[in-house]
Amino acid sequence: MKKLEPAIQFHNPGNTLSIQYGDRFKKAFEDRRKAYLNEFSELLFSTFDKPVLAKLEFSFKDKIIYNERGLNSLLYAFLMPFIHREKFSKAKYYFALQVPASLYPFWCSLFFRGKRVCVLWNYDWIEMSEKIGKSKNYILFVKLWTWLTLKLINYYVVTNETDKKKILASKPNAKIALFPTAVDTEIFKPLHRQRKPNSFIFVGRLTYQKNLENLISAVSEIKGAELHIVGDGEDREKLEIFSQTLKTNVIFHGRKKTDEIIELLNTHSFFILPSHFEGVSNALVEAMACGIPVIASDIYTNREIIKHGENGWLCGRDKESIKESMLYALAHTDEAKKCADNALQMIQENFSVKKYFQRLAEFISKK
Repeated sequence: MKKLEPAIQFHNPGNTLSIQYGDRFKKAFEDRRKAYLNEFSELLFSTFDKPVLAKLEFSFKDKIIYNERGLNSLLYAFLMPFIHREKFSKAKYYFALQVPASLYPFWCSLFFRGKRVCVLWNYDWIEMSEKIGKSKNYILFVKLWTWLTLKLINYYVVTNETDKKKILASKPNAKIALFPTAVDTEIFKPLHRQRKPNSFIFVGRLTYQKNLENLISAVSEIKGAELHIVGDGEDREKLEIFSQTLKTNVIFHGRKKTDEIIELLNTHSFFILPSHFEGVSNALVEAMACGIPVIASDIYTNREIIKHGENGWLCGRDKESIKESMLYALAHTDEAKKCADNALQMIQENFSVKKYFQRLAEFISKK
């Protein structure tokens, strides 16, 4: 397939350069660029943040259009088509990574003819804002932004059937492609290590969304079980105190580099993600790619990936349901092995980075 013309990807203001994932963030960024370049002749990343990218020592800084002057993010977003006129005129495709970045590429497309704008949409921004307790004014703003996105943009890439139906309900003529989220299966893969018995691992941010108090409570009632929590976040100190109060066997690893996370996913018995809500979880598909049996909460995005009892298990979000699922997994090692093998095959066949961007290129280039 002939490579498509240059593209620009826009990231969320204030979130693009979050260094909370450190090496893992850098690796994901590099993987995305390489995968894009297999299909597009050139890719530029556009960011509204100050040039802290230099701190991550990216090897492709020349491919990033960032806010060198440290302007206000909103002001910079509106000035981008003028500040970087040559680069924006050269690109044929503008991608928005998530709805919070969607209107910026549309704005830029108004100044250059023949640009195609596409939104990569993998969670419901309105629903998520409501669940994490954002203010009424913030939610009103999110609803307006989402309405404008649906009004002005025609191309969408979603990662689950539920979000596709939501978009079509609001915009029946929308052009939508449903692709699973992507994982680099050359990096996240089974290492065939000896797995530690009775051990569970969670990878992600330590926030209310992840439902870790119920997980820790469940582990405290399972004799001999051990929980490893990888990641950091605003709730870490509270969770550490909570686990000490319950005298639970929990190990907090903090942030880890990509290769360390892969090693941990290949060392423990089960991966568990009991979140109250999620987009399509990168941590979940990365765990499946490493061949570890998975347990995840029974929410619509997880149901798009996990077929209960076939390639993993779904559980309720309360303590008792989580505990029952963990006990079941511990007692059914043969089923766990079968689920892990099925999950690995599914990820390799459907979730690889290469296949994702091949599909994206085919979709965005259609007339």
